[in-house]
Parts: sequence; structure tokens; C-alpha cells
Amino acid sequence: MGTRRRELVAAARRGEDAIEEPLSRLRLDLTEMVRFCGRVFCGESSSHALAVHAIRAQSAIAIIGSIDGSTAFDRLRLAALDSVAGYMNGLDADTLDLVNADRITDGVTQFFRQRKVSARPLTGIFLICLNEAYAVSGGYREPYLGARNIAEMRLFTDLEDEPFVALCDELTIRFEESTGENSLIIASIEDVMAEFVRANPV
Repeated sequence: MGTRRRELVAAARRGEDAIEEPLSRLRLDLTEMVRFCGRVFCGESSSHALAVHAIRAQSAIAIIGSIDGSTAFDRLRLAALDSVAGYMNGLDADTLDLVNADRITDGVTQFFRQRKVSARPLTGIFLICLNEAYAVSGGYREPYLGARNIAEMRLFTDLEDEPFVALCDELTIRFEESTGENSLIIASIEDVMAEFVRANPV
């Protein structure tokens, strides 16, 4: 199971990394920026990965020009990026140093810490759940990868998130064990993601 899981996750991440179209790239980099923000809240990630994706997203915006988010959560992520735009002038994602990475991360985490959805602070696993559910529902995150990103954080969940995280874990395990029912499992993942979005409007 461990080997197959690693192979499936690696394949999904390679697929995302290969995407070059600027708008799709922007959406994915914003998704990764927020996912790593949630991981930073949980003490499971350093500042570097978050900051790298923030810089890449800012670079994508420079190519695209101004952009309006298609959903309230997209606009929230863009606002988080805009809150640290001044820290990223002249920075390159490939040569980012720790001091600047920490400044960017501090700004993004402060932005989300000051906001709530469903009367809950946008921190930790709840932020990751929202981020992945909106990305899958928006069609720019591969459903299995979105559910696996949530399931791998199950040690950091609380009572409010636990049923959703457990369901994501169950569905990803079924997908990893599947010998031909993948499309049905993917449809189930998409359904539970859409329901989480409906239950937690931004």
C-alpha cells in the first residue's frame, strides 16, 4: 500500500508540475501556497514551500495581468497573495533565502489567522480542507490528490473536521486498492468535496 500510494501521489504531482498554461498555473500555485500555509499552522512545513508558491503565483499574475477570482475563496486566496506582494519584489523562487521566505510566510499566515469561515478561524487542517475542497470543486486539483492531501493531515484534525478527514482517508485508500473502479471512487471524492464547499460557504 505504501509503495502504491507514493507512486500515485508522485504521478499526480508530476501532472500538476507539468502544467504551464498561466491561469491554470496560477490556480495551482495559489492552492499550494494555501495548503502549505495550513501545514505551517500545524507545524508540518517550513516557510520555504509556502513562499516559493507565492512567488510563482505572483509571477503568473504578472504574465496574465489583473485577474478576478471565480469564487469567494479564490478571491480570498488572491487577497492573501496581495497582502505580501510588497515582500516579493525582485525575488526569485529558485534562489529564495530563508529571511524573505519567513517574511512572506508570516504575512500569509497572519492574513488567514484574522479571517473566519463558518465562524471558525482559517487555520490548520480546516484551512487545508477548505483549500482542497474548493480546488477539486473548481476543477483545478486532481480529486485523488486533493483528498490525499487532506487525509495525510488526519493527526491534526479536531472533532468538527474529523468525519470529513476520515471520509477522505477512506476514499483514498479505496482508490489505492482499486483494481478497476477508479472512476466511481473519483466521483465519490468529487461529491464529498462539493458537499464540504456547500457546508462551508466563504
